[in-house]
Formats: sequence, structure tokens, C-alpha cells
Amino acid sequence: MVEAFFDHRSHPLLLAAKGIRSGKSHKPRLVRAIESYERAILSEENFIGSSHESFGGKLLYPNASFRLAKLRRALPERPIRIWLCIRNQAHFLASAYAESLRHGNATSIEDLRQLVQSGKHSWYELIQRMQKIMSDTDFVIWRYEDFRTLQYTILAELTGLSAGRLQFPQTIDSRPSASAEAVFAQNQRLTLNPQFRAFEMLKNEAIYPKSRFSEAFAPWSEETVRELNGRYDGDLAAIAELPHTRILNPMVGD
Repeated sequence: MVEAFFDHRSHPLLLAAKGIRSGKSHKPRLVRAIESYERAILSEENFIGSSHESFGGKLLYPNASFRLAKLRRALPERPIRIWLCIRNQAHFLASAYAESLRHGNATSIEDLRQLVQSGKHSWYELIQRMQKIMSDTDFVIWRYEDFRTLQYTILAELTGLSAGRLQFPQTIDSRPSASAEAVFAQNQRLTLNPQFRAFEMLKNEAIYPKSRFSEAFAPWSEETVRELNGRYDGDLAAIAELPHTRILNPMVGD
């Protein structure tokens, strides 16, 4: 339901393929689902867009403002708090690129390098855009690199439960990021049409599976890594100065 609420305009064919009806009927369903609860958590991996959208231009999540504007219109009187995890751009953009190949992306590794070097893939800029739409909203930010330390703090604050009452599943199914070998092999097949590109990526991941013996996809030069590390540090410092924004600290959980 959350996916349908945000995606029906920008991805109507995708939703139709999933059997999700168009548009307007999802807004009242979303509102009805949460209106009787004092605290409601809307959790969706692609809440502000799909990560591969970031390779269509020079911004991270270029459709974030459009999506959040829909949320504010749907819940005009309800207080909202936005929780957002950010990650070092060097690792995030490499992982997002590998994921985008699973969706038929035709951006080459060389084009990716040029785009990242010339772009403004900034978390600070993204949060500024989001705050223009959600000006009355508190933002809680944490670093992906700190999640294992902060996971109890994050979930306790989200749910309103004490950390001692939280129980985590013993096993979690997750799909690993594509191996470097699979990504490089896919770059030889980018001239195929999108459907065949996506199928080819599945095949390459089966041929070159991620394992402790495979290398992670890391397409950047040492100079670019330094630049992206500096961009991340600069984003964190600037975000800390934004109003209505709190960065969770792994040392004290606040």
C-alpha cells in the first residue's frame, strides 16, 4: 500500500504488472490504516525513490520532494517525523549502481565515474530539499556505518518500547550486493534492451556469486575516494547545523 501510494504516477506500468490498481484509491486506504493509531510507522525501502534514480542526474533521490509532498497532502494535520539513514557516498553509490543493474540500467562504469565526479550527490542537499516540503517536520539521521551500534536506540525510539523489550529475529534473509565480477561482466551487455539487461544481470550474478573470495565493486580511484570521503564528512557537519534535525551519536545514542 505504501509503495502504491508513492509510485502510482511515476511507475504506472510497474504497478500494473504487480496487479496494483492506479492511483487515487490508495490515499484513503493509507489514511484509514493509520488514523486510529497515536503512533504509526510507515516503513518502505524506496520511500523517497529508488536509489538507481540517482544516476539519471547529479542529485541523490531526485523525486524525494514530489513523494514527500504527497505525504504531507495526505496527512495535513498529523505530526510527522522523518528517519533517514545516510552512507558514505563512495560505498553508497557503488552499491546503488550494482543494484541499478538489476533493474536494467544502461549506465556504464565509465559514465558512472564521470557522473559522480561532476555531480552533487550530497546528503545535505537532499535533506534541504526534503525540509522545504516538510518544513514543520523533525528529522532524525544516522550513519549506515553506525547501525549495529545504534539499532536498539533506533528501534526503541521508533516503536516507543524500551530496548529490553525488543526481540530481533535469529536469522534474516538478505540479498548480498553484486560481486565486482558480475558488475564488470554486465558492462559488456549494456546494449541489450532493458528486459534482457535485467535478465543478463541475474545470469551474471549466478555465474559470479558474491562470496568471501570475491571482491566488492569499488570503481573509484584513490583520489575520488578521498573526494567522496570529504563530501561525506562535509555533509555530516552541515546536516548537524540544520534546524529540526538530530544526528544519532553512536557513543550516547542521541
